[in-house]
Amino acid sequence: MTDSEKKMYNPNPGLYQSPLRIHSWGYTTASGWNYAEEQTQMPYWRCYLNREDGPLLRQGAKIIPMSPQKVYLIAPETPFFCVSTEDFHQLYFHFSMDWQSCQPCNRIFSIPVWEDAVVFLEHMALHFDRRNQQHLLGGLGFLHTALSKLPEDVFRMPEASDPRIQQILCILNGNCIGHYTNRQLAGRIGMSENGFIQLFTECVGKPPQQYYREKRIERACCLLLFSPSSINAIAAETGFVDRYHFTRVFRQITGDTPGLYRRRHGPKSK
Repeated sequence: MTDSEKKMYNPNPGLYQSPLRIHSWGYTTASGWNYAEEQTQMPYWRCYLNREDGPLLRQGAKIIPMSPQKVYLIAPETPFFCVSTEDFHQLYFHFSMDWQSCQPCNRIFSIPVWEDAVVFLEHMALHFDRRNQQHLLGGLGFLHTALSKLPEDVFRMPEASDPRIQQILCILNGNCIGHYTNRQLAGRIGMSENGFIQLFTECVGKPPQQYYREKRIERACCLLLFSPSSINAIAAETGFVDRYHFTRVFRQITGDTPGLYRRRHGPKSK
């Protein structure tokens, strides 16, 4: 991640702050863009705008021919195939959303392209520089506009959400270093430990430590793919006591060890 991208990285977004965290983005010539479901099902969002016709997305039995007249947003954990027989040019973003209400799974959205998006694409085709802060700001503007065009149900808050649990979700969905116990979380909202666990499970559908463990592994996946940090450092940053504990939990959730996950899905594998 470049210095300019780090400055735009928002580790603890509030209600009136952008929830976006860009992991990787750019304008590129896509060559050999042929990946199976097990290679594309990732814990972060993807956004694509292509300059030419040709590539295809396949989600189950549904075939989606990609068009320069559409912007494509692919939600986290969406399995799909992508197929292309020729090289093509593409503006792409890999990013996460820190709004708990905006976590659809297994969905691919296609949005009609807008005039400023075409202008930005053509400008990136001629002048793209990942170190340029204005380009990054333009990319963030493009991404915010694309997300604002998603259906309203994507952003709808759960009707029965408790404000105390929403406060805890903001903590657990952030990028904190270390680990929170149930007692610490309960203390944050002035509840007993048992009462907190019961309320959290009722609101979220799973116990707090299970939810927190899954979120830590989700963050670890992104760090394995988009940071040069060692596995030991990633284990510490995501709140595990050591690499062995981290590897055991990572394998339980993803089916892979951290090292295999990085080799299989990292940039050097594609």
